[in-house]
Amino acid sequence: MREKTNKQKIFLILFGILLTFALLEIGLRLGGFLLSSNRFNNRIDYNNETYVVLCLGESTTAKLPGENSWPEELEISLNQRNKKIKFQVVNEGLIGVTSTYIISHIEENLVRYKPDMVITMMGINDNDPYVRYEKGFFENLRTLELFRLLKSHLESKIKDLDDKKQEVLVNKEISYYNSSTYNNYQTLYNILNERKVKLVIMQYPMRNVKEFKNMFDEEQQQNIIFVSNEENFKKALENASYDDYFTDRFAGDFGHCTLKGNMLIAENVADVVLNELNAVY
Repeated sequence: MREKTNKQKIFLILFGILLTFALLEIGLRLGGFLLSSNRFNNRIDYNNETYVVLCLGESTTAKLPGENSWPEELEISLNQRNKKIKFQVVNEGLIGVTSTYIISHIEENLVRYKPDMVITMMGINDNDPYVRYEKGFFENLRTLELFRLLKSHLESKIKDLDDKKQEVLVNKEISYYNSSTYNNYQTLYNILNERKVKLVIMQYPMRNVKEFKNMFDEEQQQNIIFVSNEENFKKALENASYDDYFTDRFAGDFGHCTLKGNMLIAENVADVVLNELNAVY
């Protein structure tokens, strides 16, 4: 009888864990559904005056809880600064993916959104051995994704404490990206060039945009708009705290942006988009 009771207790404990896991998964998926259903940028109102911008990237681009992403701020900025054209900005940034994963879905995104311009800020995860190129069943579970995000946030906070003890020195000659990053940017360039979609390649905050420029020959560079977020962030940090613009230091020399950081990125790339349109129209 006692053995049966112990088995029942174990069963109830395991059942409780599974039930909690299932309810959390359902809650996260429901929250994600509600969030995605309200995403202003994924419902495109096509007409002759609509200019569609597709943004691709990882967690530094993705919509995260609590703050507007830089693509959201970009749409606001573009529509406030130019009344002749209606801008719609699509945010396809995803947490914890590589550039290989992003490029594997480029064709379907081009068909779905029919963008006039594609802005990328990708490659930061390509050297991370814990990031998968494609997601299987378990990797698609929102609960595990939440745990990974929390783990990453905790690790970045620990790193942040270490970094505050000494100045972070960045050697500009260091290559942050590998051959897969290069190959994926080349693939993206060829696809967009064939479709005559303008490509904008944006560098992460604090880093030298030459890293991306060097992935292309001179002829290719003439067809690409490169956006640097090095000088604007360094200048902003001269008179402000690092925490004003970043929530962590996950990349060492930069981290996920606060709203203020995302607004700085958005205003910077908005200048580039509007300059491009003024040159074309």
